[in-house]
Amino acid sequence: MEEREFWTRLEYRICDEFAGFADRHLRYYWCDGLAPEPCNLDGDEPQISGLSWIGQGHEMEQWHDPLSGYPD
Repeated sequence: MEEREFWTRLEYRICDEFAGFADRHLRYYWCDGLAPEPCNLDGDEPQISGLSWIGQGHEMEQWHDPLSGYPD
């Protein structure tokens, strides 16, 4: 998988996760894009981070999102 495809799939996955929340307040959030930042893959706990644009209703916020570690 190319990096661009990874970030696109992650964007849609975030939307799906929000839609699946039992809490109706959280269910109406969505992700409107991701922008990767430089990765730190060295050390005991690798980290990938990026910016995301998260919306709810007519509001949009920019979030900074670190993803730490690797799944077992």
